[in-house]
Parts: sequence; structure tokens; C-alpha cells
Amino acid sequence: MLGGIISPPDAVSAFAILKNVKVPKRLTTILEGESLLNDASSLVVFRFALAAVMTGSFVFSKAAGNFVVVIVMGILIGIAVALVFYALHRWLPTTTILILSLLF
Repeated sequence: MLGGIISPPDAVSAFAILKNVKVPKRLTTILEGESLLNDASSLVVFRFALAAVMTGSFVFSKAAGNFVVVIVMGILIGIAVALVFYALHRWLPTTTILILSLLF
């Protein structure tokens, strides 16, 4: 359980390391996104480790299936939010979109 919580790198860490290195912005964005994926997967690992400790059993097929569901739902929710912001950006002034972005 401890490994699931303390092992993933933070997106801020990737940014802090790469800010002093000449790296293309696109690569920096990919690395920050990858660390967010690590955060999500570590939370799922922690959840299953906690369930295994509490119940005394672990079923790999259920854990793997739930992990896939979490990944697919995360992608779908991300796409839906991106589409909403894209539509808002097309219809609203830029300053309004900036304020909404800061709220989320």
C-alpha cells in the first residue's frame, strides 16, 4: 500500500526539472500528462492493496478489469470536458474562457 502512494512522480516535479532544460513544450506536456497517469494508476493500486489487506484476498482479473474501466472512463471524461471547453471557446469571449479555466 505504501508503494502505491509514494512511488508516482508528481506533474509539478516534471515541470520543475524540465524548466531549466531546453526541451520542446510538446515533450514537457507529454511528460506532465504521463505523470498524471502515474498518479491515477497509483490510486487504483492503493485501492486494490487496501481491499486485499482488509479482505485477505486479491482477484487479479477483477483488479485488471477495474483498472481498464478507470482508464477508459478517464479518457472519455477528458474528451468530453475538452469538447465542452472547445465549444465554450468558440462561443464566448477569450477572457471568459480564461476565468473558467482558472476555476477548474
